[in-house]
Amino acid sequence: MTLRAALRYLARPEGPEPLPPAPTVAATAERLADRYPDRDLRPPPEVAAAAAARVVDRITASAPREIARADWREVVWHLWRGTPALVDHPIAFELYLKWLEKLARRTAWARLAQVWMAEFHSGRPHLDRIGALLADAPLIWSWRQRHQRYGVFDPVGGPERLAREVLKAPVPVIETLAAAGIAPWLLDGGFAEAAFAAALGLVRAIGPDATVQGRLLDKLMPWAFAAQDGSLALRYPVQRRLVLQALLMPWRQSLPPADLRARVLGLVAAIAREPRRFPQDWPEPEPVQVLGRLLAEDAIDRFCQVVEALGYENEWAYRRSFWGGYQQAGAVRDARLVVPGERAGPWQALVDSGRESVLLVDLGRVIAADFSHGGKLYLWRSSNPAAPALGQERYGLEQLTRHSDNRGLAHSRPDLGTWQREAAHWLAREAGIDLSQRDYMPSGWR
Repeated sequence: MTLRAALRYLARPEGPEPLPPAPTVAATAERLADRYPDRDLRPPPEVAAAAAARVVDRITASAPREIARADWREVVWHLWRGTPALVDHPIAFELYLKWLEKLARRTAWARLAQVWMAEFHSGRPHLDRIGALLADAPLIWSWRQRHQRYGVFDPVGGPERLAREVLKAPVPVIETLAAAGIAPWLLDGGFAEAAFAAALGLVRAIGPDATVQGRLLDKLMPWAFAAQDGSLALRYPVQRRLVLQALLMPWRQSLPPADLRARVLGLVAAIAREPRRFPQDWPEPEPVQVLGRLLAEDAIDRFCQVVEALGYENEWAYRRSFWGGYQQAGAVRDARLVVPGERAGPWQALVDSGRESVLLVDLGRVIAADFSHGGKLYLWRSSNPAAPALGQERYGLEQLTRHSDNRGLAHSRPDLGTWQREAAHWLAREAGIDLSQRDYMPSGWR
C-alpha cells in the first residue's frame, strides 16, 4: 500500500461502507434480470401507473422533456390496461416502440412478451404489430424458440396451435404451457385463456369416444380449475359456457360409461347450478337436454342399486328394465333421485321424512315418482298443479304422492309384468309413449 493510499484509508469515515448510489443498484438489478428473463418482471401496480403518467405528461407537455429509461421500462405494463393506457396515446406508443427497437435491453423485450401473455385478447389494438415485433425480437432467444414451436406471438392461429400441442403432448398440461412461456403466474392471463378456449372447441369436436374423452378430462381439468378459498373454482369464469359444451356435447347421441358419466356430472356440478332453478347458468338449451339424459341414466342406475340392496326377489332387475326401456326409447327427458336422511349427493334431493328413496322421472307430458321400499308408482299429468317439479333441493313426502292422476300403482307381480303393463298402458294413453312388453321387460322373463 502506498503512503497516499494509506492516508486515504485512515481518513475514511467510521462505520459501514455507504451503499452505492441508486442508479448503480438499478443497473445491477437490470443486469441480473437480463440473466433470468423468464422470472416474473411485474413491478408493483403503483410503480407502473406512475411511470405511465410521467411518460404521457412529459410527451404532452408544452415543452416535452426526455423520458427516463426506467419509465420506458415499466410503462409497458400499461400498454393496454390502466389509466393512462399507452395505446390510447399514439405519440407515446410510437416513441415506446422506437425506444424498444433501438435502445432496449433483453429484459425490456421479455417484459413486453409477458405483457402479451398476460393481457392478450383478440380485440386489443395493435395486436398484429406487437406480435410481429416480438416474433422478430433479436434479444429474447427463448421466446423466439417458443414462437417457432408454439406460435405464441401469432394473434390469430397461436392459441389453437398451442391448444393442439397441449392435447397431444404426453406430459401434463402445465409442463407444456410452461415450455410455451406460460409460467404459473401467467396461467390466468389472456393468452392461456384463449388457448384454453381453443382446446375446449377441439375436445367438443372429437365426439363420443369414451377413452379419448376420459384422457382429455385428465389433461384439461388441472388447466380448467384453480384453488380458491380452499376449494376449486373455474379458472376462467367467462369460459363457463364453453366448458359445459365440452363436457356435455360429445354425448348428444350416446351415453358415456358409468365411471366417465360420474366424472362429467361431478364437474358440471362444480361449475353450474341446477338448470331448473338457475336457468341463467344455462344460456343454451342443448347442453341442458344432454345433461337431463345423463342425469336420468345416473338416477335410474342409483335407484335400482337401492332397490337391489333391499333384496326384493330381483325387483331391481324389473325396475331397471322398465325405466331403462323408456330411457332407450328416448322418452325420459330427465330424472332425479330423492333420498332420505340429511345429505344428498350432487344432483340429488332430500325427502323430509320416511325411509324410502324416490325416482322422479320427467316423461314430457307425465311426471312419475317411483318409490323404492315396496312403495307405489305415482303418475301425474304435467298439467296437474300437484305434479312434483324436478330439481328441488328438498321435498315433503306428501309432495311425492298427493293428488296423483293414477292414485298410485303397487308393484305387484313384476315377474308376470302386472304393474308394468298397467303403467305402460297409462303412459301410452296420457303421454303418447307406446312401448311393447319386449321393450320394458327383461329378456327371457317368461
